Amino acid sequence: MSHISPYKLNNYTGQTLKYKLPIYCVKFCPFTDENIFAAAFLNKVEIYKIRDDDSIVKMRTFEAEKHEYFYALDWTIDEKTDEIVLIGAGMKGRIYNILETSIFGINVREETNAINEIVFNPKINYLFAAAHEDGTVCLYNFKSESCIAVCQTQRANSMKQSISVSFDPSGSYLAYGGMTKEIFIVNLKDCKDFQDNLQESLIINNVMAPVKLNLLHNMCVIQDLHVNFIDNINWYAESSVITKSANGNIIFWDIKGLDGQDIPFNSINGLKLVKQQNIIIENCDFWFIRFSVDPLLIYMSIGTGKGEFILYDLQNDSNSNWKCHTISQNISQATIRSSSFSFNGNHLVCCTDDGFLITLKKNTL
Repeated sequence: MSHISPYKLNNYTGQTLKYKLPIYCVKFCPFTDENIFAAAFLNKVEIYKIRDDDSIVKMRTFEAEKHEYFYALDWTIDEKTDEIVLIGAGMKGRIYNILETSIFGINVREETNAINEIVFNPKINYLFAAAHEDGTVCLYNFKSESCIAVCQTQRANSMKQSISVSFDPSGSYLAYGGMTKEIFIVNLKDCKDFQDNLQESLIINNVMAPVKLNLLHNMCVIQDLHVNFIDNINWYAESSVITKSANGNIIFWDIKGLDGQDIPFNSINGLKLVKQQNIIIENCDFWFIRFSVDPLLIYMSIGTGKGEFILYDLQNDSNSNWKCHTISQNISQATIRSSSFSFNGNHLVCCTDDGFLITLKKNTL
């Protein structure tokens, strides 16, 4: 355990409501250097900025209908207009264009089908994936407001919901997991039907049926990695993935083909896992606590059920001695649900179950 933490407590802000509400998601905008982030609680999304003097100022608030509950946020940028886009989703299964204060023109899935996570493709900025409560993951075109593909497993149903989804850095592959305790790897690059639909979705007012991606032709499945359901996946490097299950088990692993080279997709059994580290985090043994990795791939941050921050050093090459830093604070002892790093890794923001947003700043000592 290192004595000098790479981050230090910086500031915080809390809700003014009498009854404190949990904040399930917080996300820095990676397309600006102004340290802007969004936080989602109940039916609201609030956008904040960390000023040069480290104060936190609220910039705007988006409010959905009364019975909505936001679980997920993500940012992208329109490459033609350079306009920043923020979308949000949650309990109602609808996707909101937060900065335009509007709902997508499509009713994404069934009215009661919640969305647990949304994430934009790192290379195709109008393409995003949504992890649905019914066990599917759907891919959507933000511009045309159309569903391009549905990733469906044979086990998909309301009791086997998809919880987390992540693109690889090239945007060619997709990983997702949930209550089946399995990790599904989807090949988007070599799926002709998907690529055709992606191009067709760029045509305005074009009506098309989404491609159904399944285990037989388009996916590999990784089993027996976690003993509890998977609530967080981050494909943070070319072949490096971090997964977390609801019992607080975090696994750092590499995904390779059986020949140690590229990932094969001609068989659901054609994967070889190289486990780098297996960590059990105390006071983290319940679901929907999400970790984050900084853009420089140096640190991973995760909160606990006792309001602590834990930072892992991803640059340590040792498989048995990963550097770990635990940061305690007296602002809130509630569960820290989510965290996010700023575009340059200089700031870290975390959200709690009792409505606090806590910021940390990189320690320059």
